[in-house]
Formats: sequence, structure tokens, C-alpha cells
Amino acid sequence: MGFDQGGFSAPELQQPEEDLFSGGEVGGHSNGVSEGGAFFGSYTSLPVPAVVKAEPEPANDPRLLWSQRNAEQLKVKDAQEAEAKQAAISKAKEQISKFYEVRKKTVAGRKDTNRGSNLAAKAAPLSGTPWEKVVSLVNFSSGVHIKDVARFKATLKTVKAQGIKA
Repeated sequence: MGFDQGGFSAPELQQPEEDLFSGGEVGGHSNGVSEGGAFFGSYTSLPVPAVVKAEPEPANDPRLLWSQRNAEQLKVKDAQEAEAKQAAISKAKEQISKFYEVRKKTVAGRKDTNRGSNLAAKAAPLSGTPWEKVVSLVNFSSGVHIKDVARFKATLKTVKAQGIKA
């Protein structure tokens, strides 16, 4: 027995070198434990599952054939939709450009008409009764009116003819 620094002695034990995975023999002697050591002695491993190889699908499988046909049909539909979309876009661009051309011509014509009307209005006589000035500004010859102004025109003509002063 030996003494350590604390003054106590411990019996020196020989620890056998045991490999727990070596088959249960310690120091060359069998200890009665089955293969796998003292700890794993009763453990039995599970059988390794067999790898199931997926068989390639036969070429005439209806699901596979339908999937292929469906994919082809979808591609064709996508192409047709893209063409129709491009055609609609180009048609819309043409219509928009035509609309702006017509609008530009219409606006230019209205500007010319309005300028001519303004020049004619400025040439109206500044003298006379107020009703004569009003009557001179009204165009009685235009046939297209948005509102019914026939009664108004008739009243103005009557007032002008009678010479009523306001």
C-alpha cells in the first residue's frame, strides 16, 4: 500500500484491460457474456431493410402518356395566348395612334373655327342698344344646336324689331 499526500492509503487495484466490444473475454478468460461485450451483450441489431428499386415505368403507362400529352397541349396553348396577346397589343397601338391623329385634326379645326368666330365677334358694332349688341353676337343661321334655343332666338328677334331698350 502506498501513501498519497493526504496521508491516506488506498489499496492498489489492478484494473483489467477490457474491451467492451471484443466479445466478452477479459484477460483472456471468458466471462460468460455473449458476443458484443458486457454492455451490448443482449443487443441484437435490426435487419437491414432491403433496398427497393423502383421499376422504370413502362412506356405505355396511361398516366405517363396523359402527362406528356397534357404538357404538349399546355405548351401549344401558351404559345397561342402569347401570339393573341401580341396581336391585341399591336392592334391597340394602331387604334391609339389613329385616335390621336383624328383628335389632333379635330382640335386644329376647332381652333381655326374658334379663332374665326372670335375675330367676327370683335368686329361686332360697339354702338347701339344692348339688345342690338346681343343680337349681333347670336348666330341665327346655324342649324345644329345641342339645346333648343328656338324660343330664345324668336324672343331676341322680337325685341330687336320692337326696339325695346333694356
